[in-house]
Amino acid sequence: MLRGAERVVAVVDDDPAVLDSLQDLLESRGYSVRSFLSAEEFLEGNAPLLIGCLISDIELPGMDGWSLETLVLDRRPQMPIIFVTAHGEIDELRKKQCFNDVPRVIFKKPFDGGQLLKAVDTAFLGTNGPG
Repeated sequence: MLRGAERVVAVVDDDPAVLDSLQDLLESRGYSVRSFLSAEEFLEGNAPLLIGCLISDIELPGMDGWSLETLVLDRRPQMPIIFVTAHGEIDELRKKQCFNDVPRVIFKKPFDGGQLLKAVDTAFLGTNGPG
């Protein structure tokens, strides 16, 4: 993991209210947060190289979360990615083929903030969190 990325989380969601609430939640735990309204915005800069964990919505306008996952893991195969979604059944979403065969961490909106924080903490420890 990159040294500067140790406590930096990127959040990608097209809902500004979700971005704000996740930023507040993560900052309350001491994480630095970078927020993006689209996958394309996230990929425009060097954010994929400067973060330690990615939280992304699955249903995004333009590039969806699955495509974003593929691009990010192509660049950084060990990047912890946590998905949040309001659509679909969690068990079915987890079965979708993953880029690196790592079990997916997916939370259904609305989700328990404490459980999400545990998953982020676990991601930074280099193991797969609850999902």
